[in-house]
Amino acid sequence: MEPSAPTPPRHVRYAERPRGRRARPGGDTAERAIKKVIANLIIFGVIAVGLYFLLPRLIGTRDAFSLITKANYWWLGAALLMEVVSFMGYAFLTRFVFRVLGAELGLGLVARINLSGFAASRLFSIGGIGGFVVTYQALAKRGVSRSIAVVAVATQQFFIYIVLWLIFFASLAYLVAKGRSSGGSTVVAIVIIGMILGGLIYLIYLYNHPTQLRLRARQFARIWNRLFRREVLNESGIDEWVDHIRTGIRPMTARRGTARTAGLYAVVWWVFDILCLYLTFQAFGYTIPVGQLLIAFSIAYTVGMFAPTPGGLGAVEALLLATFAGFGVPSAVAVASVLVYRLFNYWLPFPIGLATYFTIR
Repeated sequence: MEPSAPTPPRHVRYAERPRGRRARPGGDTAERAIKKVIANLIIFGVIAVGLYFLLPRLIGTRDAFSLITKANYWWLGAALLMEVVSFMGYAFLTRFVFRVLGAELGLGLVARINLSGFAASRLFSIGGIGGFVVTYQALAKRGVSRSIAVVAVATQQFFIYIVLWLIFFASLAYLVAKGRSSGGSTVVAIVIIGMILGGLIYLIYLYNHPTQLRLRARQFARIWNRLFRREVLNESGIDEWVDHIRTGIRPMTARRGTARTAGLYAVVWWVFDILCLYLTFQAFGYTIPVGQLLIAFSIAYTVGMFAPTPGGLGAVEALLLATFAGFGVPSAVAVASVLVYRLFNYWLPFPIGLATYFTIR
């Protein structure tokens, strides 16, 4: 143990104090948070201008809004309704997970907390940490312990993304079964299906061997951080996060039908969100094949969750458009549909979430 440095004489300590404005406790942290919010708002503005004004011009569409004015507004209303149902599925999943863990919360409160969390995750984009902080603070004021909040969020996200990957698997299997892909694409799809099945089997194995699970999770975090050349995943907290997931999943598997119910709520969240995008295409007079829609959707949201932008802004849109272009969807229709869909899916919940935040403080 290294000896501590000797304390300098009192007159030296006071003499070496920098002159000028006295530092306030927590001032630097608050200032950094404000700068982060401002930076994300600037990112919002730049990406929004690029998506809604520059992108349509780049693909040769004269005026993006002219396409929207020609849309079938009944279909758009139905699409918006699907997004509302999707969000309610998320709220039901949140309430159900907390109930299993012993915390009873009203559906209205859960919905407001979720909306506020969505808005915060847009302002603080690092891994959605802003959304968790808002959720934790709201729950703490209502007597929910930190451990239950962390376990509930980890368990909820587990079910959300397991269902997303199953949708991806199902969409690949659908395209192969229908023969709607070329020979090379079929081979690639079969390989990916095999990888997904193998991955799920390996996850089950790791769940039953927690030491191996922690080791593999740390290795994954290390590789991912090196790939992005910054700490996207906190390696020091991986073990705790893995233990929280296992703690949350254990009561789900112990009670008959619990995991199935949580999975069904996660299915509602994704399926009705997908229906929103599907009906948006319908509003512009284009019926997109279901298999193509599911593949584009699952790729966009799987990759978009790791995007550095708030809520995957820009990354989700780009991936959706690139995949649709690969399937031969008309570019003008794809751009109009994706932008209107993201208006319902991303932009509308943001101001609502800011408003509901003041009701849960």
